[in-house]
Amino acid sequence: MNITYLIGNGFDISCGLKTRYVDFINEYLEVESDDPDIRNFKKLIADDYCTWSDAELAFGQLTEKIESATKFRKCFRDFLIGLNTYFTKQEASFDCDAISNEESTTFLAGLKHFHVLLKEESKEILEACVGNGDRNHVTYNFIIFNYTGLFEKILRCSIPENSNDLGSIQIGTKEYPCLLGSLEYAHGSLSSPPLIFGVNDPDQISHSILRNNRQLIQTMVKPIESHDTRLNAYNRCKKMIQESDIICTFGMSIGATDSTWWNEILTRLSKNDCANLLIHQWNLECNKTLAGDITRETRKCKNKLIKSAKVDFEVVTGVKNRIHVLINENPFHISMHV
Repeated sequence: MNITYLIGNGFDISCGLKTRYVDFINEYLEVESDDPDIRNFKKLIADDYCTWSDAELAFGQLTEKIESATKFRKCFRDFLIGLNTYFTKQEASFDCDAISNEESTTFLAGLKHFHVLLKEESKEILEACVGNGDRNHVTYNFIIFNYTGLFEKILRCSIPENSNDLGSIQIGTKEYPCLLGSLEYAHGSLSSPPLIFGVNDPDQISHSILRNNRQLIQTMVKPIESHDTRLNAYNRCKKMIQESDIICTFGMSIGATDSTWWNEILTRLSKNDCANLLIHQWNLECNKTLAGDITRETRKCKNKLIKSAKVDFEVVTGVKNRIHVLINENPFHISMHV
């Protein structure tokens, strides 16, 4: 049985790193530039600050205000160089040596026991799917959407060196040995550039003329960037999803700029009646003691996923009951060693 985790920026944030785009932008805007185009670019960000909480989508909208492809690429490049420097500093601020043995044990237990926080109905659905087949072990794979390597570092220091043995897990009435599988960075990492940053498709570039500019598309449409510069890693990530029995997301925003991946996931669920998706959703305004809050947040999360995935109705049919939403749960419990 293959379990694939998709790890997003929410993991780094939960560990105390200030890696929200607005954290970087606050620092980026304070850096003075001699270039008038960069100064104008920073003014546009400051004037529309709230939009830049999702910087990738904001760049697509920015094309309406910077109509020159040359100027746009200059600003885009300056932003990414600054982002790389900022994230490098943030990653270095975390002291992995300060992680206790107890934290490592809790981290690994939370990772393996992905299903224990599910409500009863979801557990029954998942356990029925797992029991429908001849499976003798569980392999854990990881697709990292962060640019930092923090998750991998914590994972590596939580298991014996040069070992892929993660112990065992009980699902239903059966116990399974757990093995460490593959780990890939969907959009590159600080230690394995280039970094893939931008929108999911040309339709998310607002300006109609720039939408058809080949150089600009190659610069900021992520699937095309990935195909041009990280094709093997891109294909390995897709293959992981296509072979997954259970997919878990943590710290992912389910945004439109990652539509390709949400489409892959829902397509996998539609093609395999035993595949399940677990989404860790974070919203502090949702009160877990109120049934109405849980129902609304769960529905909102599933609808956002389906919208972002851009799938046909036929794909969604029969899939929703195998999408399980866990709200405001953190199975990893890593302290903020920054």
